[in-house]
Amino acid sequence: MMTRHSNTGFTLLEVMVALSIVAVALVTLLGTHMMSLDLARKNKEQTLTALLARQKMEEALTTSFDTLAEDSGDFAPAHPEYKWELEVEKAETENLKKVKIIIKHPDGEFELETMVARKSAK
Repeated sequence: MMTRHSNTGFTLLEVMVALSIVAVALVTLLGTHMMSLDLARKNKEQTLTALLARQKMEEALTTSFDTLAEDSGDFAPAHPEYKWELEVEKAETENLKKVKIIIKHPDGEFELETMVARKSAK
């Protein structure tokens, strides 16, 4: 009786091809993950910048119309890398001022602008 020997193992070439396919897939997934992390960081920074600008705008809007003036500073100790500037310009109308908050951060700046009117006395 004759016995047959079958070679059912993988050749070196097949192993190398499989490893290269896995390596390409892992590199692609890692790149996608890194891009996702970068987008999440940028989104967090934009949200924080908008919230800080809104906070400063609310502070400016609670100031009386006559004492509203240009100012600047930072958000230390919580966010010392974020600087703010308050710009106030008189509008064409007598009882109106244009208020602009500029938030400067390491990756750029953000502006929030509104108009403030003098409340009439009744």
